Order: sequence, then structure tokens, then C-alpha cells
Amino acid sequence: MLLKDMIDHHCHMSQTLGAEPQAMEWLTRAFDEGLFAIIDAGDIQLSIADRLALLSAYTRAYLVIGMHPLDVDHPFNFEEMMGVLDDPKVIGIGEIGLDYSRIEHDKRKQQVAFEAQLSLADQYDLPAMLHIRDAFDEAYAMVKRIGVPRVVVHCFTGGRTEAKRWLDMGAYLSFSGLITFKNASDIQDALSYTPANRILLETDSPYLSPVPHRGKTNHPHNMVHVYQQASVLTKTPLEALTQQVKTNFMELYRLHHIG
Repeated sequence: MLLKDMIDHHCHMSQTLGAEPQAMEWLTRAFDEGLFAIIDAGDIQLSIADRLALLSAYTRAYLVIGMHPLDVDHPFNFEEMMGVLDDPKVIGIGEIGLDYSRIEHDKRKQQVAFEAQLSLADQYDLPAMLHIRDAFDEAYAMVKRIGVPRVVVHCFTGGRTEAKRWLDMGAYLSFSGLITFKNASDIQDALSYTPANRILLETDSPYLSPVPHRGKTNHPHNMVHVYQQASVLTKTPLEALTQQVKTNFMELYRLHHIG
């Protein structure tokens, strides 16, 4: 099976299901070909209830819930969020963080939302899935100060120096199809540097389609290309890498019972 035991650690599948007629077919095909699990990171346009409903047919389609840093100017239903934290499909707080790549967004609003959600992750003992762009120093300082015990930096875009700081804190790093891009040498080096027991892999679909599908809509079936490139960069046989990432996923999210 092409995708046997592979995990798409971060995708926006509920968003894609709502916009692409063939998206359900893509996801069903991926699971039929052995995909072990996905984590849906959502979309501000969809309620958590809508996301749960869209993914209810898939046993191992999990959710993280939270306010994306670029959505701080949009209404967000924190009451709905609090009401589903005990749902077994909700396994983390995310994607949350700081994104200073667009100057029109208020940094202070992002910081307030990030701190509140980090505290929530700490309170409920849930992993925090982080989105960080052009804000590594501030995000690192906030996470360290609050002391969230389980953290993963999604779609890691830093180099070895940034990777070391997060790894020394005990964080996991999740790498996307960016590792297949020729101009991503710093990210590739960060992956090579990351210990095997801290690596997670993702599509971030519908964005960041890996080579050889750049420019097309991304989906979880493309995980195979991310895993294959990660296998090359880490000098690890594909099967061994797949099983290690599966173990890492179950450790971080405490999902040993589904193994």
C-alpha cells in the first residue's frame, strides 16, 4: 500500500472538503492506500461543529482547534472551542502562534491571542501546534515563559539554529513539502539535524504541493513525496522513517490506544 502507516500531521482538509468536489474522493483514496491518520487544522470560515461533521466518516481524522494568528481580526467562537476540548477527535490546540510576515496585522492582538491559547493548552494538557513566521524569537520566549509541556512547530521554516532552540526545549518539528523544493536548503538542513524521535511530516494541504506536483492543489495523498524526500535527507529507510514518525505522532498526542 503506497501510503501504509503514513500520517499527514497538518492539513486543512475540512476547508478543502468544503471547496473541492473531489476532495472526499482524495481523502478516501488516501486512507484506502494505507494513510494512518490526518490532523485537520481547520479554517476560520468553518465552525468546529462543521469540521467535526465533515470528518466524522474517517476514524483517524483528528482536529486541532484554535485561532490562527492571521485571523485575529475575525470573530472566533471561544465558547464553542471550550465545549469540544473533551471530544476524542480534538487532540490539540492549533494552529496558533505569531505571524509577522504581513505588516497589516496587529502584533499585539496576535500576542494576546497566542498567550491565551498557550495557557489553554497548558491548562488542558493538550499539545500546542504552532504557526510561526518572522517571529521565532518572540514565539520561543512566550512558549518558554508559559511552559507548555507539549509543543510542535508546524511547517518548520527555520534553519539549524532555530531548530536547535526548539529541540532543546523539547519541541517536535513538523516538515512539509517545502523540503522537496530546491531552494529550501536551510529547511532541509534543519530536518537532517532533527533527531528521529522529534520529526513529524505534513502536507499543509491545500497549500505547498511537493515536487513533482508544485502549482497544483495539494492533498494528503501527496504525503508519499514528503516521506520519500525526508527519507533521503535523514538517510533513513522509508519504512523505518514511517514507523518512527508514527511513534512520534502517538507519543505527542498520547494516542497509543489506536496503534
